[in-house]
Amino acid sequence: MININFYFIFVALILLSSACSSKKEEGIYGFIEDDSLRNTIFPLHDFIDAEAEVVCVLDPYQSEFSKVDLESERFNKYLTSIAHVPKENYWSLMIASEAAIKKVDFSIARKRFLLTQFEIDRGVGEKLMFPQGFTPKKCAVARKATITKVKLKENIYLVFGEVE
Repeated sequence: MININFYFIFVALILLSSACSSKKEEGIYGFIEDDSLRNTIFPLHDFIDAEAEVVCVLDPYQSEFSKVDLESERFNKYLTSIAHVPKENYWSLMIASEAAIKKVDFSIARKRFLLTQFEIDRGVGEKLMFPQGFTPKKCAVARKATITKVKLKENIYLVFGEVE
């Protein structure tokens, strides 16, 4: 009888955990798919675990991080260990806590593109209006990490960065 009670408690905890996880995922996917812009931002602390310290974006075609990026050595070791192969239609969030690294992939949906730090550094960002307090970055402190949407020509772009 006791074993059965523990089993039900265990199953309930798993279901509760997956429900919380899917609610978090619904939030970020809903933000990405929503057509409204209005200088909106999505703070990633609503999506990532509380223990996370650093979040970086892994662009499509990117196989590793440069040495100047936060946690680049740890991320690169992790990417090697999972035999990461960049994919044309995917970008990822790399989330580092003291204990672990997590990679979350996102498909580039139609008319939803990721504006990379490289493109912003080459001057595209000068043409864009970012929400107040938002700074585009490749890596961010987890509690400040955010995604915003901007419109450039006919496309909506996602931009990763920090908000103060």
